[in-house]
Amino acid sequence: ASFLNVSRPYVIKKIELGDIPCRKIGRHRRIEFHDLMAFQQRQKQASESALQQLTDLTQELKLGY
Repeated sequence: ASFLNVSRPYVIKKIELGDIPCRKIGRHRRIEFHDLMAFQQRQKQASESALQQLTDLTQELKLGY
């Protein structure tokens, strides 16, 4: 969670939704580093896409930004 700069409940929710693969050892969840990096990259791409859509909409509506 600290690596992604998000809360632990958020990471657990993403694990339970299947967005971040992990394996359980006892009560602990283990996430492979490459899976963590892949998730971070997908999140970054989604953010950039949403920002681009917002920028396009702003220009289309001529809001002056």
